[in-house]
Amino acid sequence: MANEKESVDSEQAEKPKNNMLMFAGITLLLVALSVGGTLFFMGGESNSVLATTEAVAVAVAVEPSVSKKPLANAIYVELDPAFTVNLMGGSSSKFLQIAVSILTYYDDSEESIQRHIPEIRNSLLMLFGEQKSQKLGDVKSKEILRSKALEAVKKVLSERGEKVDIEALFFTKFVMQ
Repeated sequence: MANEKESVDSEQAEKPKNNMLMFAGITLLLVALSVGGTLFFMGGESNSVLATTEAVAVAVAVEPSVSKKPLANAIYVELDPAFTVNLMGGSSSKFLQIAVSILTYYDDSEESIQRHIPEIRNSLLMLFGEQKSQKLGDVKSKEILRSKALEAVKKVLSERGEKVDIEALFFTKFVMQ
C-alpha cells in the first residue's frame, strides 16, 4: 500500500513538469512563428533586418570641411522634425529618416535659414526622396548626399537674395528601414 501511494505521488509530481515543458515548447514555437512572419511580411531580405537596426550619424563618421573658427561662436540650426521619405527602387517599400543640422557663425545667416525653412525643407525632401536604398549603403555615398544637401540649402538662400554664410550641414540621425 505504501508503494502504491508513492507511485501515485510520483505520477502527480511528473504531470506539472510535463505541463511546464509543453507550455515552454508552445511559447518557443509562437515566438519562432512571429519572427518568421515578420521577416516574411517585411520582405524577407537579411539586409532589411540589418538596416532596420542600423542608425548612423554621418557627421561623426566623416568630418566635413569646416573652417577652424572658434566653436564658441558656432550656431547650429536644427531642421525639426527629422525628414522621413520613401526610398526609390527595390521590391519592398523602404524608408529613410534623416535629422539635419546646419552650422553657421553669423546671426543674420541663422535668421535667413529660419525665414526660409519651408522652402529649404521642400528642397531637401525632394533631394532625399530621389535616393535609392542600394546607393546609401556606404559612408562615401552618405557624404555625397550630405554635400548635395548643403548645396541645396545654399541654392535656396542665394535664390532668395540672402547672404550665404553656411559652414556645414550635418546628418545627426540617419536611419534606413
